[in-house]
Amino acid sequence: CVLAAPTRPSEMRSFKTDVVVRMLDLVSAYFDNVVIDMPRTWFPWTETVLLGSNKLYIVAEMTVPCLRHTQRLIQAIYETAGREVKPNVIVNRFEQKMFDNGIKQADVQDILGEHFV
Repeated sequence: CVLAAPTRPSEMRSFKTDVVVRMLDLVSAYFDNVVIDMPRTWFPWTETVLLGSNKLYIVAEMTVPCLRHTQRLIQAIYETAGREVKPNVIVNRFEQKMFDNGIKQADVQDILGEHFV
């Protein structure tokens, strides 16, 4: 089951934490796997979703700004949810070109360490 984020960011503010928890309890009772498309902005219910997750994947792009943001996001997750929640990073639009001077896979591994999957 995939729970997509609303198309308008203003709609996410209206969610109350207890409603989000009830919805996730209901969905997880019917599906073995639930994918939650989280918004970039954190809301009062974000921590609850993180703490209730078995696995956490961050989808990032292979750009310097995005990888820096991903590092900060990993740190924020650890500060909020503790080390029990270990985020993994999936790099979207990964292209390894033989003669490109841009970011290489080894650079991404150095930046993200054990989180890069």
